[in-house]
Amino acid sequence: MLWFLALGAAALFSPWMPASVILLLAGYGTMAVLDPIAARRREAPRDFRRLRSPQRLLLAAGPASLLVR
Repeated sequence: MLWFLALGAAALFSPWMPASVILLLAGYGTMAVLDPIAARRREAPRDFRRLRSPQRLLLAAGPASLLVR
């Protein structure tokens, strides 16, 4: 969890926007790896199983769209 906080803070205070976006995408990529592991261990709610993949795509689409101009 501290990893996500550190990435978010670094992205917030980064003076270079592409670096901020890359940091955010790295955080979302980490979440994509760790979330299925947490779901298998039943550390994440099972009710939202169907929403996890579309939600991650939507989250990553926001910062990725900032890179495209």
